[in-house]
Amino acid sequence: MRGPWWSLLLAPALLAAALPARAATDWRTPAEISGYQTTPDYEATLEYLRRLDAASPLVQIVPFGETEERRPLYVVVAAREGLGDPARAHEAGAAVVLLQSGIHPGETEGKDACLDLLRDIALGGKRRLLDHTVLLVIPVINADGHELRSPYNRINQNGPREMGWRTNARRLNLNRDYMKLESAELRAEIALINRWRPHLFVDVHTTDGADFRHDVTYGFAQGPDVPEAILRWARTLVDSAVVPALEAEGHLPAPYIWFRTDEDPSSGFDGGSASPRLSHGYFPLRNMPAVLIETHMLKPYGERVLASYDFLAAILEEVGRRPAALIGAVAQAARMSAEGRPGDPFVLRVADGDSSEPFAYKGYRQTRRWSPIAGAPVASFTKTPWDTLLPYFRFSEAKTIITRPAGYLIPAAWRGAAGHAALHGVRVDTLRAVWEDTVEVYTLSAAFAAAPYEGHHEVTVTRAELHRERRRYGPGDLYIPLDQPLARVVMGLLEPQARDALLAWNWFDAIFEQKEFAEAYVMEPIARRMLEEDPALRKEFEAALVDTAFAHYPAKRLNWFFERSPWRDRAQGVYPIVRVMGAAPPVR
Repeated sequence: MRGPWWSLLLAPALLAAALPARAATDWRTPAEISGYQTTPDYEATLEYLRRLDAASPLVQIVPFGETEERRPLYVVVAAREGLGDPARAHEAGAAVVLLQSGIHPGETEGKDACLDLLRDIALGGKRRLLDHTVLLVIPVINADGHELRSPYNRINQNGPREMGWRTNARRLNLNRDYMKLESAELRAEIALINRWRPHLFVDVHTTDGADFRHDVTYGFAQGPDVPEAILRWARTLVDSAVVPALEAEGHLPAPYIWFRTDEDPSSGFDGGSASPRLSHGYFPLRNMPAVLIETHMLKPYGERVLASYDFLAAILEEVGRRPAALIGAVAQAARMSAEGRPGDPFVLRVADGDSSEPFAYKGYRQTRRWSPIAGAPVASFTKTPWDTLLPYFRFSEAKTIITRPAGYLIPAAWRGAAGHAALHGVRVDTLRAVWEDTVEVYTLSAAFAAAPYEGHHEVTVTRAELHRERRRYGPGDLYIPLDQPLARVVMGLLEPQARDALLAWNWFDAIFEQKEFAEAYVMEPIARRMLEEDPALRKEFEAALVDTAFAHYPAKRLNWFFERSPWRDRAQGVYPIVRVMGAAPPVR
């Protein structure tokens, strides 16, 4: 029998007979009972999972944290007897897979598919999925947003009748929070991950974007910033196992489709890069493959649940067939991360590449008409099938490459950065004695976004100069070595040019502020002497006056001289976290 819809074809009495005797009750999920017109609220979701927990020794529902509004968060552990804790699971050689849904609670098909799947594992015919696998399921990670239910939360979406809201109670998009960890929800999730150390992460969503016939799309980070071992495994999983299995079930799978030029299919679509603020960009930094599932928003809700179910089942079937391949890929990536040497090149940032391969796109014919309301042409989609080949820009390219240090020295005054790294599971050491050596120091310039994004004004480094100088540190200062599996996370947090570095999220804004200023009547005579004594400085000043905004701003003109005088702030723009290239300092 195929998928979760088989229960809809049976009367409750027949369904009860099809399940073990102890489950002689109606085990249809709330969404199934409604014919996939509705999705249950949080408490009804948990109640169904508690029933499964009571009915089957294979399923246990476990609290692991709280939301911002103090709702409890739960993970469902589905495992064979004796493998329900992390140590035993890893000792037994089981592949640990974490499935997450509800990070965007308007996109609920992952939750309902997981209820169907857990039921079929615990009481139906899919128990074999646990033969070599321990399954962790977070049914709703954003429980606060899940309970902000309304029929008007997802304008682009076809059902269910009501769904949750995109953000958490603090209006944070949790799928932008994986590096900065500002939300209670993701801090709890990362603590859970640090305990369980899963081998694979799967995140279920619903698309926005164009209308097309593909009912389920997928994504995973592909590029030079992804460890080769896990990238190779992910490609094999999707290309060789999941896509054929979905096609055999009658689905039309496709890579995640977002046109390069909005509403213009001929521009093709990207598929390679993923910022680590996103789940499928973050977990490769942890040496784990991560798969993004995106069902198509305009398909009926039941079809989207079925597509999610079949995709998840296909992943678990493949993991169960070859658990050692997944475990080995993760182990190899972790080993390579820890064994990197100072001076090795490291891809810090990537960009979508310009090379593509053809993809057989199954869309709908599109028309465009002038809209006096929009003041521009607006697309609309017919229901006439359109089959064509579109360029799929599958792979990303290196944009910023740095050399890897041996570690990072963090002064005690900036210890919050070390504490943040520790939340991710990074090992942080404390100096036990005075240490003096030559280190690498960044001097930076930056631009600040004018509009807020996720509660921040993002910082973009516009200039990064690295120089060496001798520094002295002592007890209480902190050191993060890179001879550890999470070295890639460390560099993603502490290298100032990284896409989601702490600096990008305003942790170090104070270093860019000028703290002392000269009065005009003091600075002007000093500036005259500087021009008289330094012809090169005079030429530099005259060149600066070409900028009329500068030339007509007296305070800026005088401050230009202050910044070149002996009174300047020598710490302005100097990044306080330094790169250690040689022997590690003495730590306790």
